[in-house]
Amino acid sequence: MKISNDEIIVAVQIKTAEAVMNIEAICAVDGVDATFIGPSDLSASMGYRDQFWHPKVVKAMEKVLEAWRDS
Repeated sequence: MKISNDEIIVAVQIKTAEAVMNIEAICAVDGVDATFIGPSDLSASMGYRDQFWHPKVVKAMEKVLEAWRDS
């Protein structure tokens, strides 16, 4: 059990604008080791379906990266 706990990575997918708004709290959850971005779902949730490079979508993805750097 100890080895499993030490070896397992807990990663959560950031797929919605709401998740981006709460990214600092998500990063602070004990036991969450990483996040990864679902760009298709994220862009759709922001009203820019499949527009991964829309400036607002890019800004949201950058916010996720910055939150991890700051945590």
